[in-house]
Amino acid sequence: LGTPKLTIAAGIGCMAAGDITYVRAGTYVESFYEGINITFPSGTVGNPITIAKYLSEEVTIQPTHDLALGLRVINFNTADYITLDGLILDAVNMDYDVVQIESGSTNIIIQNSTLKNADGNNCIGLWGNNGQILNNTIQTCGSSSLHHGIYTSADDGIIEGNTISGVAGYAVQIHSESRTPVNNIIRRNTYHS
Repeated sequence: LGTPKLTIAAGIGCMAAGDITYVRAGTYVESFYEGINITFPSGTVGNPITIAKYLSEEVTIQPTHDLALGLRVINFNTADYITLDGLILDAVNMDYDVVQIESGSTNIIIQNSTLKNADGNNCIGLWGNNGQILNNTIQTCGSSSLHHGIYTSADDGIIEGNTISGVAGYAVQIHSESRTPVNNIIRRNTYHS
């Protein structure tokens, strides 16, 4: 709160390991596609980068289609140790996922958030190892049986305490693409068709 910025991207641009960017109430028309329109700094073990709503304020990130090629609200490619906490991520104007975590990013945590309106694909695509998807509301994902709430082929992940509804495919799909994913924990999630 000591150095306010007009955009979330500007706040992210000032971050280093261990920093927290608190986002104030509002709807932000931004997308974050690593390698295209933003460079995420990486955190470290015990010092993650955290992007969180401020106190109990409601923060919605809802980009327009022209941002980040209209693909996703957030795409991580190489950043590690990042936590998203308490955000509403709305892909109503996007073509694919709400969030995708590529295999080059590890230790990404999404918690206490709402992820919704990924009509063209999965709400969360998780390829990066050691990811945690915790206590989120995940809703309105996909338009075919191949689109899921959470789709992962990563190792050592935790998917816990989520409420998942309105999904065209499975609530959670662990898929072996070129190898079999191992050591994933999926527990205490609730699914409503």
